[in-house]
Amino acid sequence: MRNLQSKIITTSGAHSIDDEFDYESPFTREIQVVRFPANFKEPHMTPYEGNTDQKYHFDVFNDLKNLRGINSRARCQYFVVTLKGLAHKWFKRLRPGSIKSWQQFFDEFLQQHHAVRDYTMMGTSLTNVKQGEDESLKNYIHRFNMEAAKVGSLARGELKMAITAGVRLGSKLWDNMLKREVTDLDDFYERVQKYIRVEDGHKSLNARKSESSLKSSTHESLNNAKKKRAYEEPRDDHLGKAKRVDEHGHTQYTFYINLTHTREHIFIMNENYVPFRRPPPMKRDRLKRDLSTYCHYHKDIGHTTTTCNHLKVEIEELIRRGHLGKYVTKEKPGPEGRPTLTRPNE
Repeated sequence: MRNLQSKIITTSGAHSIDDEFDYESPFTREIQVVRFPANFKEPHMTPYEGNTDQKYHFDVFNDLKNLRGINSRARCQYFVVTLKGLAHKWFKRLRPGSIKSWQQFFDEFLQQHHAVRDYTMMGTSLTNVKQGEDESLKNYIHRFNMEAAKVGSLARGELKMAITAGVRLGSKLWDNMLKREVTDLDDFYERVQKYIRVEDGHKSLNARKSESSLKSSTHESLNNAKKKRAYEEPRDDHLGKAKRVDEHGHTQYTFYINLTHTREHIFIMNENYVPFRRPPPMKRDRLKRDLSTYCHYHKDIGHTTTTCNHLKVEIEELIRRGHLGKYVTKEKPGPEGRPTLTRPNE
């Protein structure tokens, strides 16, 4: 108990345990002369140095079981023992005899160290909020405001200093602030809104350009794919373009080889010697066909063998596969040495 009283005397400013009153102590005479009960046991708690949450320290102090039943003046004396470093220096700088009650001491303590806490939090959070290399100005302002809300109430000047310091070096807003100093927080936010509008405009323009470029690229890719397919489709080196399928699903050629005989003659003479494929069945209703015509290739009525498009294509393909070569015309080749070809309607 005597050790605790010695601590209190030392921290409050008295020169010896027998001193009744210290004129330099921030406490009044009524607080200084109070003594702790003989059976009082000194509690243990972490000292407060002025750079952590002062409200938390105060709550822990009030919750100490050993302080139950101790009057408010005695609490003032013991609370000083829990102060250390900057916090204790603050207490020693208080005006002599200015602390008259526990409530006043508590209010003075919170008011002083609230500013210390806010400055510390700003130093560890807001000043660390920087605009990223590829981060938009809008996103940076949003992040900063979220962090500022966690810190709590701060002077507008301190907020201006922190938020302007976080603007990315070399950005357009940074260049603007170099040319003309930011006067206050309102001035800063006015400039921010201007550059955010510019930023959003560029973003929208780039999005439209990207969409247009994508459409153009897709169109070009489709054209290239068509050209590639046309290039890669099988064709005879000297017989013109390869076959295609029209809108009705019929196979056709761009050009057909001129023949020495009619297709009906060629088919009838070679039906049993050349691998003709079976033609697809005629689709038109048999009752509506021309009964006076007959196709030897289809073995059915409806059109003649000579006008049968399926036979026309079949003979063309057989020739391109190396059959029926003797029926290819021996006419003088065209300008590039190719056989004479005819269009489908010839």
